Formats: sequence, structure tokens, C-alpha cells
Amino acid sequence: MAHIERDTPPPLPRLALNTLENARKSYARLIRGYMAGKIPEPIFKAVCYGLSGFLGYWREEKSIELERRIEMIEQSIRSQI
Repeated sequence: MAHIERDTPPPLPRLALNTLENARKSYARLIRGYMAGKIPEPIFKAVCYGLSGFLGYWREEKSIELERRIEMIEQSIRSQI
């Protein structure tokens, strides 16, 4: 029986996504790994695509939070009038 070797992709850099700052740093690690030739292009593109969607959720969450804060300020101003 012949042994079939399969190419396994190299490991990705650590992707800490628990805060926006960590997500930004993880994205930078991913880009550096790709530029250094450590991450194949198809994997790089797939992970970047996934991260762009993930970061879109961060953006939406921050937008909703900002809207809530504005509403609270407006209510506070109305109650003082």
C-alpha cells in the first residue's frame, strides 16, 4: 500500500478576536505572515474574507451603542427643559 502524503497548510498566526484592538493586531499578523510567504494566498484570502465579515459585526455593534448613547443624551436634555 502506497503512502499518500497530503499537503497540510501551515498554521495560521494566533487570531485573538476578543477585542477590536486584538482583532486589528491579528489582522496585521495575518498580513505579515502572507507577505513573508508563510501563508498561501488561498488561505490568506479566505481568512481575510472571514475577518472582514467579523469586523463588520464589530462596526455595527459600535454603531448601535453610539445610537443608544445619543438617545440617552437627548432624553437627558429633554428632561432638563
